[in-house]
Amino acid sequence: MFGNRSLLKMIEKAYGQNPLKGYLYYNAENRLDKVRKYHDDLTESEDPDWIVDEITWNDLEMDKVFLRINHTNSFIGEQVLYHRLHVLDGATLPEAENGKAGIEKRLEYYESNPQKRAAIEARLQYIGKLDEGYYLSDFLMNSIGFKLGNPVIYHCLQIMLAVFFVLSIISENVIFIALAVATALANLAIYVSVKQKYDVYFNSLIEFKKIFDFVRWMDRNDNDCAIMTEEAGRALKNLGKMSWIISGMSGRKQASLSGDVLALMREYIWGVLLIDVSMFNYIMRIIDGKQDEVFCLLNLAGGIDADIAVASYRNSIGKSGQNWCSPEYASSGITAVKIAHPLISDPVTNDFTLSDRAVLTGANASGKSTFMKSMAINCILAQAINTCVAERFEMQPLIVITCMALRDDILTGESYYYREAKCIKRMLDLIVDEDRVLVVIDEILKGTNTAERIAASKAIMDYIAATGCLTLIATHDRELTENSAYKNYHFRNTIKDGDIVFDYLIHEGRNEQSNAIDLLTHLGYPDEVVEGARRYCK
Repeated sequence: MFGNRSLLKMIEKAYGQNPLKGYLYYNAENRLDKVRKYHDDLTESEDPDWIVDEITWNDLEMDKVFLRINHTNSFIGEQVLYHRLHVLDGATLPEAENGKAGIEKRLEYYESNPQKRAAIEARLQYIGKLDEGYYLSDFLMNSIGFKLGNPVIYHCLQIMLAVFFVLSIISENVIFIALAVATALANLAIYVSVKQKYDVYFNSLIEFKKIFDFVRWMDRNDNDCAIMTEEAGRALKNLGKMSWIISGMSGRKQASLSGDVLALMREYIWGVLLIDVSMFNYIMRIIDGKQDEVFCLLNLAGGIDADIAVASYRNSIGKSGQNWCSPEYASSGITAVKIAHPLISDPVTNDFTLSDRAVLTGANASGKSTFMKSMAINCILAQAINTCVAERFEMQPLIVITCMALRDDILTGESYYYREAKCIKRMLDLIVDEDRVLVVIDEILKGTNTAERIAASKAIMDYIAATGCLTLIATHDRELTENSAYKNYHFRNTIKDGDIVFDYLIHEGRNEQSNAIDLLTHLGYPDEVVEGARRYCK
């Protein structure tokens, strides 16, 4: 069961390390477009409100968070982990497969059984991360669309070849011999014409076979971790014939690739008989009728890999001297103790309770945006993987939606203000029907003139306050701190020896301090500029 000792030793050494460092990175950033294909395919069947939308995902730099957690060994593990980080209700539903109790049971098993975990990882490495694998979900979800031509015509040609061949032997008639040869040539032409497609498509089937073999191995060796399910057992049984067919076809393909003359001759004989093409179409029909069982195996294999990645992530946080915790769930609000941003190696932590709405003020680079991202990301991680970068984290189940990092769109011609207005509008549309929402807005409506910005911002804040959603808004406009429906918090800075110094700690109340003009003095601005600024500020 335990495989190659040197491989297992390497796997164990890598466990609990930061995957962004060393060989574990696998150049993953360059294949994110492939990784997200599985998520894109599955999103159509999920509740869109409880999926992290693309604006929020990009605002929070969740691709980087994914890469930080991504201690996976297989393409399907990467894809399942990426999708799981988008789904917000998985850990909050007791009956869900990825519910809190289920996650903790599995992660505890992997952490407590390093030898068996390493053996599982070794088997997952056999699946690997070949490019063909990342397109497997597209291939499997559209199996009928990947058929090679018309199976009925192929069967007719096979029957004709057999009949003409038999008749030519029995009768030794030149006409039947000619018809047999003509049919064989037609079959060969068809095989040659579809061979390139066949080779590409069949590579995807080989990737599925690897997953099937892994789940079958787990079924035979899962004697105490209880990861296998009855559904997966039925899927193995019902797809066993398909796996056997793929194995035979794969063996012939590997032999022909080796350059063996007899193997090449055998490949073209089978091509003339249209056997591989027909068998491929037969497999596609099986997949089309058993898609639920096929995806059961994909999700199981990918889920095991993703779970081990989360266990490794937790271990790596502990090794770095930071805190992590499993979240607790409450009826309302968010309470965080020593919360930190997961991508900062030596973070300043904060304690914070959000019971309704808050406005944050402070200078640029004082920590407002990082703090808000810390809150939002940890709300996502809590619900997606039952893990938070904090000493303690308690929250109600929440949809997380943000407007933080927009830019002008040159291609569409949309201005910053237009895009920001659209971004906030999607928030207002959501909270009309759903109050379990965390709304995060960084520097609300900063893309327009002061008078209209403040007027529109006040109206938006009033509208949000009339709902039951939780809200974090950062602003530089003091006028927005006067809304009694929002509690005020601020981040401080001081000027010391000509430099601006931040403590990165959140403080209650308004920020009465203003060092912006003082900083100009310390930076050596002309006296006329400094005095003019003070005069205009009065």
